[in-house]
Amino acid sequence: MQLSAPAIIPVEVGSDILQVLQRMTLMGTNNLHHWLLKSLPMCDLCGDHEKKINESPMSLGSGNGFMEAIVVGSIEKFEILVLEGLRIQMGRKERAKKGVWEKRYQEKSRECVVVVMLIQMRDAEKENEAFGEIMIGLVEASTRQAEGSGIVIEGVHVAGMGCGGFKEDNRRGFKGGEDYLWSVSVRGCEGRCSNMSHWDCVRNPDVAFAS
Repeated sequence: MQLSAPAIIPVEVGSDILQVLQRMTLMGTNNLHHWLLKSLPMCDLCGDHEKKINESPMSLGSGNGFMEAIVVGSIEKFEILVLEGLRIQMGRKERAKKGVWEKRYQEKSRECVVVVMLIQMRDAEKENEAFGEIMIGLVEASTRQAEGSGIVIEGVHVAGMGCGGFKEDNRRGFKGGEDYLWSVSVRGCEGRCSNMSHWDCVRNPDVAFAS
């Protein structure tokens, strides 16, 4: 799993993950694809045996402790979510539970920031050959000075682009034939919890691109 350089989403774009996904769909598929690749650079590791795959271009000790803590604190959840993302990309039966957007994404209870990065799966046994489509990693984090580092991971999502053609689905909430962003998230364990047995992978309602 390779991560791109991470970036903080400006507050005016969105202060939670749902808002950010909704703003992304307003850009249209082509503009969003161009913006993601330009704003979140990812080096080509294909054929390179020396580079580690599961690190972003932001090196440890780079001085950006805030961003580093958010990325490192989300890695294990990303590793779970990208597997579900691959199932979605390949059209296989999903293991994730069907979900709804939680209330905290609609009524902000604390000041949060959203960090976004690109995720590319690579096969180390095939010279880091890429497989699957690029996914979007999103992390919602808040700062609480009373809790150690002061950074708390509020939510981790992996999203991707889906093309139209499916039948109408009440869970998705719009008619088939539209392009959309799918997303999966880890629930049941926010903040500092590290017990993976308590984590649930949830498929969120899709967000349609503006027509």
